[in-house]
Amino acid sequence: MTNDIKIFLIEDDFLFSRIMAVLLNKAADEMMQEGIVVKFEAFYSSREARYELSQNPQIVLLDYYIMDDELEPETGMQLLKTIKNYNTDTVIIVVSGQEDPLIIQQLLAEGASYYVSKKADLNLHLYPILIDTIRNLATKRP
Repeated sequence: MTNDIKIFLIEDDFLFSRIMAVLLNKAADEMMQEGIVVKFEAFYSSREARYELSQNPQIVLLDYYIMDDELEPETGMQLLKTIKNYNTDTVIIVVSGQEDPLIIQQLLAEGASYYVSKKADLNLHLYPILIDTIRNLATKRP
C-alpha cells in the first residue's frame, strides 16, 4: 500500500523554483523506496496557488516575497493565512530570503511550521525537514 503526499511549491523566481524541483525530485525518489509517493506542483503566483488549494496539499513550500499580479511583498504572509484558513493541517515551510527576525517570528506565529533561508545549504537544512515531514505525514494516514 502506498501513501501519496502532495506538495505545492510557491515561488516566483523561476531559477530558484528549478533548484527546489531538483530537491523535491530527490526527496520523491528517496520516499518511493519507502512506498511513499510524493507529487509536487510548482506555482509562480499566489493567485495560481489559491485557485488550486482544493487539491489539499499536505505540504507547502512558500516564498515570503511573491511578486505577482498584486505586486505586494506581503503576499507570502497573506497566502500563508489563506492556506491555514483552508486547511489548518497543512505543513507550511517558508523558504525565503527574508531575514528580518520579527517577520520570521510572525510567519511562525501565523502557522508556518518551519523557516529556511534561501541562503542556507538546502541539502543540509531543508532536505532533512522535508524528509521528516513527509515520513510523519505518511505514517499518520490510515
